[in-house]
Amino acid sequence: MLSNVDRIDVLSKCAGIVWVGTSEAYSVAQFERIRQTNLVGPFRFSRVVLLGMRSRRDGLLIKIISVSGRDAPLGFGIYAASKLGLEALTEVLGYEVSGLGIDPVIAEPEPFPGTHLSANQEDPGRSQL
Repeated sequence: MLSNVDRIDVLSKCAGIVWVGTSEAYSVAQFERIRQTNLVGPFRFSRVVLLGMRSRRDGLLIKIISVSGRDAPLGFGIYAASKLGLEALTEVLGYEVSGLGIDPVIAEPEPFPGTHLSANQEDPGRSQL
């Protein structure tokens, strides 16, 4: 995956899918798509770069999560679940790599203009339960 890269000192994760709707209206496939993007993808990238960071005993992992992971607003249940999962993984990773010179950092911004979060909104009403 990263075979032509000598080293990565900083990994910043800030992509995600945000869909708004009643949690139970989303299909399992839609839930899985959000989980894969918001939780599993960052996990995979972290695993790859942590190999080099551990050997060098140096690195920075920045996870830009969301305030919704801790304070889920109505209609954001599926999104919040994925972000809270990523937050938990990052928090535990901090304990696991403490003392190795690797710093996992969590940022939880609130929504701000210009992000186009709803540009790819998928309607949960079209899903199959």
